[in-house]
Amino acid sequence: MTCRTFALILTCLAGTAGAQTGEVLDLPYLDMVETRFGTLTIGPAPLDGYEGKELLLNGIPVEGMKDAYLDIQAVLPMPDGDAQDWVLISIGGGGTGCPTLWAFVAVTPDGTRATAPFGTCSEAILDLRTTESAFLQFDMVSIAERDNALYTYTFDGAKVSEFISPRD
Repeated sequence: MTCRTFALILTCLAGTAGAQTGEVLDLPYLDMVETRFGTLTIGPAPLDGYEGKELLLNGIPVEGMKDAYLDIQAVLPMPDGDAQDWVLISIGGGGTGCPTLWAFVAVTPDGTRATAPFGTCSEAILDLRTTESAFLQFDMVSIAERDNALYTYTFDGAKVSEFISPRD
């Protein structure tokens, strides 16, 4: 897949012809998606005495992907023909202190691997885009009232890094 094709996929995810600065993406909340290497589903799972959710690939639990709420947000095939798909997952602990974190899960012919959860506790992803030096980049703001920073997350296909800058 070329970067141009991948950019088209991101544009379709955003539901617009082009992301504008500060635009909040309206991503779906899915319980099942097909990847090139199997079916990812969200299933029930016991979690510290109450019913939680877990992510499953072909019925097998994905390590580290169990919480009060999980949703599949998007399947992103890696560009340039890599033999893996990355899936964006939202993770909700069920509380109001930090309602949502995010993770990427790699799905390969050999199984799955998840990134550590990341984010600002916000459900809003802003300005989803590709760059020449990074696979995927997007912005978030914090849900904390006094936090006037813009958080930029860069996913390079292997790890997620965070850059914090003051908002104007």
